[in-house]
Amino acid sequence: MSAAQAIAVVRAREDARGYQVVVPRAIGRAEIHRVRHVRQVTGWRYEPDAHGKVPCSCMACLPVGAYGAVGIRARFGDDWVMPSKPELMDRLAAAVAVDEIVDVLWYLGFRSRGAPEDVAYLADHPSPKVRTALAGVLARYRGRAAVTLLRRLADDPDDEVREAAVESLTGEG
Repeated sequence: MSAAQAIAVVRAREDARGYQVVVPRAIGRAEIHRVRHVRQVTGWRYEPDAHGKVPCSCMACLPVGAYGAVGIRARFGDDWVMPSKPELMDRLAAAVAVDEIVDVLWYLGFRSRGAPEDVAYLADHPSPKVRTALAGVLARYRGRAAVTLLRRLADDPDDEVREAAVESLTGEG
């Protein structure tokens, strides 16, 4: 859309915070009509109107290692507790549905992984969704066994599995 149309969209909003207009070319000196200085404190850090709200401490909103995560969890509580590695392995062994297996693999990515042989059997799983999740998790494992398993997944017949395995091998994921 044109710059005028973009400005019209932003001006029509009751609360226009968060909008940004990007001009994908250089702007010439003659095109600038006016410059307005904006106070440095304009904007927000996390989201609009965040002051006074209790922050969410779940893993999706506040991942491990996020800035201030430890302090926020200490002040407002940690409603969610990461399952232990033995609990995750028990859940993985009992999981039947594809989504259950993928969820457990996601959690394993945040835990001490151990030996990749523990999850190697999933490389033969009939669902490409499980094999793709496995490739993503194996990027966090160390050692030759993990690399060997990733190379095997890089030859998988499914495009998404191959792509995830190559990303994990090259560290681009």
